[in-house]
Amino acid sequence: MRQKRGFLKSGVLVLFTLIAAAFIATYAMAGDSKFSYLEKTDYRVTKRTMNYYLLPSGDSNGQCVKGSLKVLSGKECAGIKLEKLNGKLNILMSPKKAGTIKFRFKYKEGKKTTSHTLSIKLVKYVCPVSKVTLGSKDLTSRLKSSFYCGIKGNKLSGKINIKAGKGWKLENIFLFDNHNPGKQIKNGSKVTLKKGSFLSITLKDKKGIPNGLTVDLY
Repeated sequence: MRQKRGFLKSGVLVLFTLIAAAFIATYAMAGDSKFSYLEKTDYRVTKRTMNYYLLPSGDSNGQCVKGSLKVLSGKECAGIKLEKLNGKLNILMSPKKAGTIKFRFKYKEGKKTTSHTLSIKLVKYVCPVSKVTLGSKDLTSRLKSSFYCGIKGNKLSGKINIKAGKGWKLENIFLFDNHNPGKQIKNGSKVTLKKGSFLSITLKDKKGIPNGLTVDLY
């Protein structure tokens, strides 16, 4: 299920998927647009500004067409523009408030250009955990207002202990680093984070709706 990963550097989250990266495998089925999975994902609005690159599912050598992006409605919900990522134009979205933003754009891959219209849902972030510790570090307060917790350092080891909040259930924990492109680990087990690695934590509410958290060592 873990086919792609998310990166968060200097407040920019590159979305090949939601942080819980399984959504592409679930939604990018035959006949779907390369961008259709984005409409099935709820993007969290946090107190800290988070910038999302909205990328196509699967492998793509294409890019958005300059000047083709137009907001149709909901411009008060998010800032949106085309910006280069690895030398190619992609959509960068900065959520501001809960709601829905609708926009259209063109995407060119090889000699083929396609038009897309998307409606992206933005929801207020709700913390799904009551307690998170990694070794001697208590990360709970950092995750109260944002799904991302960045820790500066070269190495951090200890047991990862996660207590789900009321109405939430822990689904999985994955470790991503140079040697593990998505290794599942158990709650309560010992884990070692090295600079550039991160933990992806997924919880679900009573309706089965997931909420992803990231603990990143940078």
